Amino acid sequence: MVRLIVKEFHEQMEDLLKNFPNSYSKHNFAKELDHFAYQLKQEHRLSDHINTIRKSLKGVRNAMVKVSKKSLVAGRVNKELFFNNYYGGIILDSRSVNQQHYDKVIEFEPDNTIAWTFSASTNDQINHAQIRSEVEQDYNKKCTYVIEKYPANAKDVPTKDFESNTEPIEVEDVPPENNSNDITSTVSADGWVENATQIGRVEFDKKNPLKLPEDRKKWYFTIIIKDEFVNEIWPNAKVAVYGQFKSDRTPIGFERVTFFAELGDGGKYRSHGKKGNFGSWTELHTEYRAHPISQKLSDTKLGEFTNSDLTGFKVRKLTEDETLLLNGMRNGIAYGYAITDETRTTARYPYDANDPVLDKTPYQSKHFLGRMNSGKTTAIKWDFLTTATSPEIPEDERPIFIFIDGQGNFTHFPRIENLNDEAREYCETHGITNPRLDVYTFSNNPNRGDTTLGLDQLPVPSWIYTMAEASANTEGTLINELGMARETLIRQGSEVNIQTIRLEMENRINGNHQINYNIRNAIGRVLTAPETNLFDQENREVLTPEMLFQRGRSLTLDVSNLNFNDRRSILAYVMEMLHHHKFVMG
Repeated sequence: MVRLIVKEFHEQMEDLLKNFPNSYSKHNFAKELDHFAYQLKQEHRLSDHINTIRKSLKGVRNAMVKVSKKSLVAGRVNKELFFNNYYGGIILDSRSVNQQHYDKVIEFEPDNTIAWTFSASTNDQINHAQIRSEVEQDYNKKCTYVIEKYPANAKDVPTKDFESNTEPIEVEDVPPENNSNDITSTVSADGWVENATQIGRVEFDKKNPLKLPEDRKKWYFTIIIKDEFVNEIWPNAKVAVYGQFKSDRTPIGFERVTFFAELGDGGKYRSHGKKGNFGSWTELHTEYRAHPISQKLSDTKLGEFTNSDLTGFKVRKLTEDETLLLNGMRNGIAYGYAITDETRTTARYPYDANDPVLDKTPYQSKHFLGRMNSGKTTAIKWDFLTTATSPEIPEDERPIFIFIDGQGNFTHFPRIENLNDEAREYCETHGITNPRLDVYTFSNNPNRGDTTLGLDQLPVPSWIYTMAEASANTEGTLINELGMARETLIRQGSEVNIQTIRLEMENRINGNHQINYNIRNAIGRVLTAPETNLFDQENREVLTPEMLFQRGRSLTLDVSNLNFNDRRSILAYVMEMLHHHKFVMG
C-alpha cells in the first residue's frame, strides 16, 4: 500500500508540472506538495500503516522541495530542469503498465534505463533481475540498475541529493582528486580526464548562480581563472568544466560530469576589502562569464548540457582529443591542422572505410571559395595530394581525380621531397606519398597534343552532346540517322570514326528527300563544326574508359590550347563516359 501511495504522489507532482509548467515559485510548489500529501494521508488515515505513509510522504516531499530550489528559471520551477535533477534522466510513462514490480523507469542515456521501486520494507523480497527483465520487455530498452527509493522502515529517508532528512554534512565519499601539478593525464571510458591540471574554478553561490534566460545560447555562469593561467585564457576561448555530484544511479554513489563552455566577457578584478588594500596582489583574479556549449557523455560522444548544480566544479584546458571532439574528427584522412586557441591538432576529413555512411565522403562535393590569388589552386592540389595517397583509404578504393585544366595549373605537381620542411614532415608523418598522375594534352594543332576523342567510345545518343547544338526537330532526325549510319559501317566492316560517319551521313541525307531541306543543311553544319575536329585525330591516343578508370591513378586533361567550344565538347565527352561507365555498365 505504501508503495502505491508514494507512486501516486509522484504522479500528482508530474501532472502538476506538465499542466502548469514554469508557473510555481519554490514556495508555492512546496504548498502544492503539502496539499497532495495531506489529501493522501487523510484518505488513508485509518490504515494500519499510517505512520509509515506519513514518514514516506515527508521524505519524498522534502526531496522534491530541495530539488526544486535547484531547478528555478526566472524564479519559477522549470519542468525540464526539475525532472532532470530529480530523476536524473527522461522519465518514461509507466502508468499504462500494471502489476509490475517497478514504479518508475528513467532513461539516463539512449536505450539504457534504471528502474525505481518505492518504499520497500525489510520484509519485501525485491528481485532486481526480474525487475530488469520486466523493464526490458515492456520498453524494449536495456535496464542497468534497480534502485529502491524511500525505504519504508528506514530512520533516514535517502534521496538523490542528500543522505537523510536532516541537513547534510558536507563530506562526500569521493576519491580524492589528484594535485593540479600532475603532468600526465589519462581519460577513462566515461570521458573523465584523470590527473587534469586545474586552471580555475566555478564561482557558484547565491550571488553567482547559473543564469538561464529563455535563449539557451545566453545561459551563463561565472568562473575564476588562477593567476598563473590568466595570460593563457581570453574571451571566446573554450574550456572544460568538470565536477562530481552524488547519484544513486551508479554503484559508486556519485557521478562525474564534464562539459564544455565558451568564455564571454571578463577581465581582471582586485578586491580591496574593508581597509582598501588595493596593493594586495593576493586578491587579484580573472573572472569570466562562461556559456555552456555541450556535455561530454563519453570520450567520443557529446550531449546537451543538463547539469544545474555546479557546486565545487573546476576548470581545465581542453585535451587534444576534446578539441577534435568539438571541432573535427579523431580518425579520417589527414588534411592539415585544426587550430583552436593555442591548441594545434591534426585536422581530418571525415572518412571511415568500415562505415557505410563515411566510406564515400571523398566522392561528395567540395567547394573551394576565395578571391583571386587567395590560394584556391594550392588548396585543390593539397586536397588531391592528401586524398589520392592517404593510407586511410584502401588502395582498391582510392578515388580517381580527373582535372580538366584550361590554364595549365594542374599539369605539374611538386614532389614531396621538394616541399618545405613543415609540409614534407607532415606528409611523412601521415603516410602521404607522391601521387600517380598522367597528363593528356588536346590541341587542334598537328604539332601539339597527344590525345584525341573517340567517337565510337560513346553510345550514339551521347554523340550530340559533344557536337554543336541543333534545334529540337533537327536533333531527333540527327540521332536516328547517326544510329543507322553506324550500323551500316559495322555491316560493311568499316571503322567507325568521325570521317566515315561524315561520309555515310552525307550519302544518307542527300539521297533521302523525305528529310526536310533545312534539316539536311543543319545536320551537315553539325557534322562539320570545328569541335568535331577533336575526334579521331591521326597519330594520337584515343581517350577511352580504360584510360580514365584506373584505380590508384589520376589524370589531367590539358585543354589550355583550345577555345571555349572545344573545351565544352571535351567536358561533355568525359561526363557522358562517366555516366555510361557508372550507371549503364555498373
